[in-house]
Amino acid sequence: MNFKSLSPICAGVVLAMSAIPAVAESNISSHRTIFCENSNGTLTTMARTVEGESLPIFHWQSESLPKSSNLQQLCNNVSIKLDKYLAQGSTLSSFGSYEQVGLPTVCAETQPGNCSLVLFTLAPTDNPINQSNRVLEDILDDNLKQKRQVSNIRGVQAYAFNITGAEFFKLLLRAF
Repeated sequence: MNFKSLSPICAGVVLAMSAIPAVAESNISSHRTIFCENSNGTLTTMARTVEGESLPIFHWQSESLPKSSNLQQLCNNVSIKLDKYLAQGSTLSSFGSYEQVGLPTVCAETQPGNCSLVLFTLAPTDNPINQSNRVLEDILDDNLKQKRQVSNIRGVQAYAFNITGAEFFKLLLRAF
């Protein structure tokens, strides 16, 4: 058997097989309902409505997050988590600020005060709830901030932003 003549064939097969996941991933992301996009120079978690309109959820601004934050990674991870969460038929009524294991945490909620899905956590700080409140309020799109609810967690005010009234989520939910 002549191995020299097989090496170009093997190399071609390996290259073809390695390209399949890349093509599959780009195809999957183009059909996602929640995705990360560069919008006017800012990485933004977007929602695609059934009408095909893209509407912002989170604006990942470096001045709103700790210096060590990787904005691209945050945007991608949160977008994928939210997309999978909604695709599984889970409901989303609000986004809220939490402290989990001493870390500032932002969650998706089925109801205010019930962290159903941890979207991201931040580096430890002296005031985790205050930090997660500030970050959530800074990055959440203005159209979703209209119904802020305040609760007290161990004497500290925590925010939840009710989004059930947001028009684009009504349009979005019809897609599932």
